[in-house]
Amino acid sequence: MFKRYFIALLVVIASVVFATAGFAWWVDPYGLYGEYTKEDSFKKPEVNNQIRLHKRAQLERNQYDALILGNSRAFRTYDPEHAFFEGYKAYNAAVSNAHINEIYYSLRLANKNTNIKKVVLVVDYALQEDIKKSEQKKSTLIFERGARSFTESAKYYKDTLLSIQALKDSLKTIFYLGDENRVTVGGLYYDQEGDENDFKEVELGYLNKYMRVNIKEQSAYGHRLYKFYFKKILSYLHEHKIDTTIVISPLHARFMEVIYSAGLWQDFSNWKEVLVAVNEEVAEEYEGDSYVLYDAAIYNEKNIEFIRPYEATKWYYESSHAMPKYGDALLNEMIYDKGGRLAVRLDIGDIDMHFNFQRAERLHYIERREEQVLHIKRAAVMGGQ
Repeated sequence: MFKRYFIALLVVIASVVFATAGFAWWVDPYGLYGEYTKEDSFKKPEVNNQIRLHKRAQLERNQYDALILGNSRAFRTYDPEHAFFEGYKAYNAAVSNAHINEIYYSLRLANKNTNIKKVVLVVDYALQEDIKKSEQKKSTLIFERGARSFTESAKYYKDTLLSIQALKDSLKTIFYLGDENRVTVGGLYYDQEGDENDFKEVELGYLNKYMRVNIKEQSAYGHRLYKFYFKKILSYLHEHKIDTTIVISPLHARFMEVIYSAGLWQDFSNWKEVLVAVNEEVAEEYEGDSYVLYDAAIYNEKNIEFIRPYEATKWYYESSHAMPKYGDALLNEMIYDKGGRLAVRLDIGDIDMHFNFQRAERLHYIERREEQVLHIKRAAVMGGQ
């Protein structure tokens, strides 16, 4: 009798498992088990919950020849269907919270499966400790490793077919009615428009983080880890003769005031100098031209947009993430290989002049719109709280 009940219980459990997995596979809430179409992008709002797995699947499944690389500031800003990529099959391979090491691995993975010819490399200021932590994250392995091990494969199927979260996300996908937040077929993430509350939340959150940094220690690192991976990326790009444009992500003036108030402005400038120096150094090693490097983290007309309470913003989701229409405007400038209005081309010979001009522009911004950053200054006096 017991044996019969035990077998019946196993049959029930197996049926539930297969039914759950089959349902998640059929719905495919993360766009992993079938072709991810333009129509799917309007119906699957939960793709972002497994965005690394989703993007790895797209890079392995499709033959792209142009990429956008970076973190969430690239993921949410640059459209691979822009005219900048005319004649190419482009994909936005950027993912949230990616550091420079993960960007290198995603580039390498993408080029293993196809022949990448063009890249927009979007780079962001990062603390040494954050890159160290990123090296230890399991999520980084999604792009770093080639074939999955048995353990990794088991976890993959558990997380995407058999987990409670996968079941919930499948149900959300079935009953989804809107299209506000979505990952497009080209890998761009459309988010909801922000307001001043979103700005303040991000600004004070980053200020609190930055105020805990040991500035002397951070400066002493000299961005060694960033330099190491940035050099690996540029060497790989030169070695494979990939046409590349480098962009320092745009930041709203309010976010740049967070960096300044936390005492990291000089380190921020030093990081930009590292980018310029490594760009020149690697070009010399490969006996070629350095890549065009744009600095969009400057005081321009869009980065000083006045943020009003309870009003939707025009160019930014919040002060550290520009909207796609900002990315479109920036790519328009880059098509004609000219900077100045939204971004400035950086070269070794004129970087000091650029820094001096930006310092003056910051003072001009503070004089005109100090009320926009008073909450940041007050919080900095109180230690970031």
